[in-house]
Amino acid sequence: MERSDIRRRARTQDGITRMAAVLLAGIVVLLVAIGIPVYRTYAERAAVYGCGVAVDKAQDMLDIQYIQARSLTLEEAQQIVDRSRISRDDLCPEGGEYLVLYDEGREQPFRVVCGLHDSDTAERTRLCAYRALERVRRAVRDAQALGDRWPESVTISLNGKEQTASLTLEKVGITRGTYTTQGYDGTVIFYGLAGYGGFAESGMDEGEVCWSCYADEDHCAIWEPADAWSSDWSGDSWEGVSELGIAEEGSYAVDD
Repeated sequence: MERSDIRRRARTQDGITRMAAVLLAGIVVLLVAIGIPVYRTYAERAAVYGCGVAVDKAQDMLDIQYIQARSLTLEEAQQIVDRSRISRDDLCPEGGEYLVLYDEGREQPFRVVCGLHDSDTAERTRLCAYRALERVRRAVRDAQALGDRWPESVTISLNGKEQTASLTLEKVGITRGTYTTQGYDGTVIFYGLAGYGGFAESGMDEGEVCWSCYADEDHCAIWEPADAWSSDWSGDSWEGVSELGIAEEGSYAVDD
């Protein structure tokens, strides 16, 4: 066999090998393109299912405690739920916090809600906004104790993630699906401080958090002190909460 034939065969085999490699790479890319969305969908469904199981377990614990005590405040109910989370199986797989909602439509009036997965998105937003407000207040006080009179932003932990809350000069309106959320992804939190900017006449002690805006992917919740600190929550589902003595002084309005 002549050298030219050997070289020709080698080049042919080399070309076939390269074509096979390219074809194999294309198949791998295709499988990855199909597999990643399928995996994500499966993982999301598995997380929701696992969260549902953990919520049911916490709800059962709370129901038993309510039957035994016959009377609980919302704060006590929340403490029971927090204590029930003692193992990994008792936690939301995606880090959602388990919050307690007062539901007057239930014989046992407290319902456990996941801050990420509960289907009642408006109530979920209210509860997360309230929890965020508590933590923003604490973070602001900590920053002020270190000498920062008007902290421009604070970082809090909520539903397993770090969230940044930003100081604003005036009330801002955030409504999902409108221009007001342009440039903002995920959860958005603003706060106003008494004595700062447009909050100079808030009637609260200087430096106190006197206004808050919390917007997630579904709704926006605005908190501000009500007239004479009425301790009422806006919305039918919140009626009666203040009668339990656990409502935050102020009100939330949720913008759908």
